Formats: sequence, structure tokens, C-alpha cells
Amino acid sequence: MESSGKISFQNSSPQKKADILSKKPKHTSTTQPNNQKQNSDEQRLTDLTDISEKILFKFKSGHPLDLIPDQVTIDPTKIGIISNTIFGPTEYHSIPISIITDITLDTGALFSTLKIYQREFKDSPNIISYIEKKDALYASRLLEGLVLAQTKNIDFSGLPTEEIRKEVEKLGEIH
Repeated sequence: MESSGKISFQNSSPQKKADILSKKPKHTSTTQPNNQKQNSDEQRLTDLTDISEKILFKFKSGHPLDLIPDQVTIDPTKIGIISNTIFGPTEYHSIPISIITDITLDTGALFSTLKIYQREFKDSPNIISYIEKKDALYASRLLEGLVLAQTKNIDFSGLPTEEIRKEVEKLGEIH
């Protein structure tokens, strides 16, 4: 599928999430292990939500004459693509970092094309075309770093966004 786009995620207050999750239910379990498992699951869910809200990079892509460019957003857990058309429907596509197997970058004088290969669709990559060259190079480094971090089970949940961005980019340059 030839597509270009930008990923974006809505931010919500981490304090509100913490307040909601800290409220005790009216009916409590009688066994201690179930409460510990529930707290562990709630913490994992909170961590995942918090990490997904950390936008590492946003960019637009599309033919220079496109009135509505596609949008792409990269966060530590996924890449999101919003493909726009003037008269057709808007297509939203999310690719978890955990299923990305390869990223290739074709560069030209002004624009680049990013191809994202997924485990389930090895012969049919997601293609994001007409990306400004500097944005494509940076996105490629971030994605390579995130894929490598995912394979090594690196947890970003306690790090600030800028620190994640810096470390992932370093990983992507090495890889």
C-alpha cells in the first residue's frame, strides 16, 4: 500500500490516570495474590499508556502539490500513519514497533521514501513517500533504534521524552 502520513496521539494527564487507578473498588478480592496481580496489571497498563503518549517525532509527507499531506507520528510503541484524500475517506493505520522487521530508506535529491516491513506482511511493506530528506533520515534512525530496543526488551517507561529520543537515535545510528 503506497501511503504517506503522520502519527499523532492525544495526551492526557498522568495525574488523572493515577487518581483513577488508585481508587479502590467497592468489592475487594479475598486473596492477596489476586490484588497484587491486579495492581501489577494496572501499573503495566499505566506505564504503557504513559509511554505511548511520548511523541518522539511527527512529520508530514505527500506530493508537493497535495493540498492535504499525510501525517506520521512515531512514539516508543508504534508508528501511526494518517492518509488523507480530498474527497475520499481518511485512513488511519497504526504499526506496533514489535512487529516491524525491517526499515528501508530510498533517498532522492529532495524527497525520500520510507518502507516499513512487518512480520505478517513481508512482501508488502507500508510505503511512506515524498518525505523531506532530513525528516526521512531522522525517522529511519528513530525506527531502527526502537526496533532494536524492542528486541532487547528495553523499558522506556521511566524516562523523559527527550532522553528516549536521544538514546533511540543513538541506537538507530549504530544499527
